[in-house]
Amino acid sequence: DIPADTIPVAFPETEKKNSIELPYNLSDLIKLTMSDEALLDDVLKQLYRENDIEIDNAYALIATENLKELSVLIHRIASRFQQIKANEKNELLYKIEQRFRASSGISKNEIIELLDYWKNINEKIRSDLF
Repeated sequence: DIPADTIPVAFPETEKKNSIELPYNLSDLIKLTMSDEALLDDVLKQLYRENDIEIDNAYALIATENLKELSVLIHRIASRFQQIKANEKNELLYKIEQRFRASSGISKNEIIELLDYWKNINEKIRSDLF
């Protein structure tokens, strides 16, 4: 047990996963899991699986042009990537969400660019875990 007044320190392997080279940052998840390496791995595996399914669903929704459902899905996926601070495309995300709200100027290419970015981050998570 960790005393209540102690700030948990990440395990060395977690620190390696959270190194500067990674396109994401696990600091919030490390705090959430109280530096429990096994729990962190479980959380990341679940995050990877859910992202993988929902990113593929988002690609499919582009083809059907179901913009309302696509908007909801993108928002949900974005919140997951915010948890790991994968923020490089936040400006693009903001622009896409604004266009969804305005129901105009929605660019399939921009949505694909964002989804491709998330897919690449998700694949990096998979390669770091498995």
